[in-house]
Parts: sequence; structure tokens; C-alpha cells
Amino acid sequence: MKDKTRLMLMVCTSATGRKCPLTAIGKAEKPACFSLGSLPFPYRHQSNVWFDRDTFKWWIRDVFWSWNHGVHGLVPVCLIVDNCSAHKVNAGALPQDLVLKFLSPIVTSKRQPADMGIIASFKVGYKFRMLSMLLSIFDKEGGYKTARLQRARQKRGCKGLAYGGKPHVLDAMDLLHNVWSCASMLELKA
Repeated sequence: MKDKTRLMLMVCTSATGRKCPLTAIGKAEKPACFSLGSLPFPYRHQSNVWFDRDTFKWWIRDVFWSWNHGVHGLVPVCLIVDNCSAHKVNAGALPQDLVLKFLSPIVTSKRQPADMGIIASFKVGYKFRMLSMLLSIFDKEGGYKTARLQRARQKRGCKGLAYGGKPHVLDAMDLLHNVWSCASMLELKA
């Protein structure tokens, strides 16, 4: 059975609406498609494609903390997270000026900002961009045939959207970055 490409994303915004860079967790240590270009945002591999405590600590230290200092400077930070067990790390493993606050288990399913339309809009924006890219290839005269021939010459793991194939990890990351980079979440469908 063929393994499907999966990515887990970490999304985070500040109270002012500034967006922390996306972070992706994938299964492969270095997917073949990564040789095709640079990564638009941080990627880390993990055997079950999930955020565990080590991955969460890495994200805080290497992604969130450096982004926060670049945007807001050296100020104390309160990071509000849900009750996922991966988020429950020892205070000693966190930067000194960072305080984690957990949403109450009773309200997390009703009040999580990421669940309040952002995820659905994110998926719509991703699918819209992916289908637009495929249509731009296939709407050209002879586009399908050309893409099929070019796809056949690509090595395994690199037969992505540019050749009319399914998106590989780098394609997905590029599309997701494009959606996340919109000025506001209202632009996700555009």
C-alpha cells in the first residue's frame, strides 16, 4: 500500500493579527522534492507526523521565539494553547519570558481560534490555488499531454503540480505558504 503524503501544521498568530511562520511536520526526514527548491517555512520530521513534546519545544525555541523577538522585541510573552498533551512542557524548558496559558478543557472545542473558520478557510484557499495551478496547465492546447510526458521523466517524489501530478510535500508547503501570506484571513478564498 502506498503511503500518502501528510503534513501537520502549526499555526499561530499574535493578538495584533501578525502571523507566526507556519511550521510543518512530515514523516520523511528529507523528501526527494526538497531538492527542487528552498523551503518556504520550517519543516521537521516525526515518525507519526504529529506534534509531540520535543517537537513543541523545538517549535517554541527555533520558530516562535525568534519570530516573536523579530516582530515584538524582547518583551514578556503569554502563549495561549489548547490542552494537547504535547503542550504540557516543564517551565524550565521554556524561555524565561514566556508563560504558557492553557484554555480550559471545557471550552477548547467551542472557542479555539483556529477552529473558528480559519481552518476551513485555509483548506478552501489551498484547494483553490491547487486547482487553479492545474487548470493553468491543462487549459493550454496540448497541456495535458505535455505535462504527462514531463511527469514521466521526473524522479519519484518529484512528480508534482508543475507536471499535472498530485502535490508533493514542497508543492503543498508552497501553496500553504501562499495562503498563509495573505494580508488577512478574508483573502484566503481569493
